[in-house]
Amino acid sequence: REMEPGQFTDPIRSPAGFHIVKDNDHRENRQIMAEEFRANHILIETNELVSEQDAMQIARDLRQRIVDGEDFAELARERSDDPTSANLGGDMGWFPPQQFGDRFGAMLTSLEDGEVSEPFQSQAGWHIIQRVGFRETDVTDEAMANMARQTIMQRRAESEVESYIRQMREEAFVEIRLPG
Repeated sequence: REMEPGQFTDPIRSPAGFHIVKDNDHRENRQIMAEEFRANHILIETNELVSEQDAMQIARDLRQRIVDGEDFAELARERSDDPTSANLGGDMGWFPPQQFGDRFGAMLTSLEDGEVSEPFQSQAGWHIIQRVGFRETDVTDEAMANMARQTIMQRRAESEVESYIRQMREEAFVEIRLPG
């Protein structure tokens, strides 16, 4: 740790022999931070009974009721078609902005805390979101675990490929016939 990049150690003895180590570069462990948002959500799904136009109008009416002072959570419990968040008053918990798609993430990041979005459409239907909070979370441990998992899987895949090639070579029959 005391070495500077480019420096060499004196010879170091180990059970495997003598070693000279050169410090090419070193980095400090840095935190990996991720943005997370907390939001409330109302979803109006389109289906055989509710057309896109009807869903859009329902979403607009609900947003106006929220702007006029009605409780977002109560309206979410009564009217949201999202089975995960409806019973929680629309509470989606903390999540990264792109977890529910680019359109959802773009709308969420454009809002301030406490602000309610205009109704917008995604593949799931029409949405109204209320941004509740924003935070940056340390995801260093998760990132390191994912890197380790990927490295192990890559090594296993390489080992399997080598094993397959070795097996194919062992099973191959080559007959060389020379004109004669």
